[in-house]
Amino acid sequence: MRVTLSTSIRRFRRALAWRLHRLLGDRIIYGTLLASARLWRRMLKKPVFIGVTGSAGKTMAKELVLGILTHKGKGVGNFSSYNNIEEIAKPMLRLRPTHGFFVTELTGDKPYAMDKPLALVQPSIGIVTVVRDDHSSKDYPREAIAKEKGKLIASLPATGTAVLNADDELVLAMAAKSSARVITYGLSPNAELRAEDVSSVWPDRLQMTLVRGSERVELRTQLCGTHWVPSVLGAIGGGLAAGMTLVECATGVASVPPFDGRMQAVTTPDGVTFIRDDYKAPLWTVDACFEFMKSAQAKRKIIVIGELARYWLAERSHFQKPRSLPRKLRT
Repeated sequence: MRVTLSTSIRRFRRALAWRLHRLLGDRIIYGTLLASARLWRRMLKKPVFIGVTGSAGKTMAKELVLGILTHKGKGVGNFSSYNNIEEIAKPMLRLRPTHGFFVTELTGDKPYAMDKPLALVQPSIGIVTVVRDDHSSKDYPREAIAKEKGKLIASLPATGTAVLNADDELVLAMAAKSSARVITYGLSPNAELRAEDVSSVWPDRLQMTLVRGSERVELRTQLCGTHWVPSVLGAIGGGLAAGMTLVECATGVASVPPFDGRMQAVTTPDGVTFIRDDYKAPLWTVDACFEFMKSAQAKRKIIVIGELARYWLAERSHFQKPRSLPRKLRT
């Protein structure tokens, strides 16, 4: 197998980083990394900094925002779903003063988790998808999760923009604690940015009509499942806040493929198609997958259910769903 120069450089960098960690220790390495990123952030004036949070859909929303904004310029985003402060600092150091934007996910998986990343990123645009029970516990209920994620919106400057899901009460309530402009999105008739005629019936992908005021734009995405609507609309709201038009946002979204392992269609050479949804599997998301399979147009449908995350938070009745699934798929 031919090894390219770029591959050799990447391998050398990884080997060097591993040896430095062994020699100096994580405390010195990460301390230097964060100090460098903080200093670099103070020097960056041109890029628009965008933060994305939510219990689900934030990685896809982040990728969609990147897809939208790269149609007009260059920028950087965090890698994959890596969203701890060290993994935010690394791409920030790759950002150049001439770049137009920086987009990163921000986690609220525990109390105070947002504090240090927000102090580093200092976003002017904040996008929130949904608030659910991921990372919840008796001591960290859904309302506390919403409060933690709401720090993103509360931190925005008056000149910034909050992009909020009008279909989620906990998300919409975040507007009250922000001095920034607010763009609401969702299926609600009261949302500024709405989706109408939403459909995702396999083999077709997710499609909808985007509505904002008197403007209507048809959108065909590469995604599978209507549960991606908050991520799509949230990303488009972020694009609008960054100065893009609705048509430009739709074009950008249409160019973005599904993220690995998140309702990702993979077809084998012999024609069998798998819909991979194995990256993260909280129990509360299972219904959306079942509904997608129920409406899918296919001769055979086989569902393989692996390990589910956060299953201990569910009531016993929720575990009856897989048993009744074959009957539901035939209706």
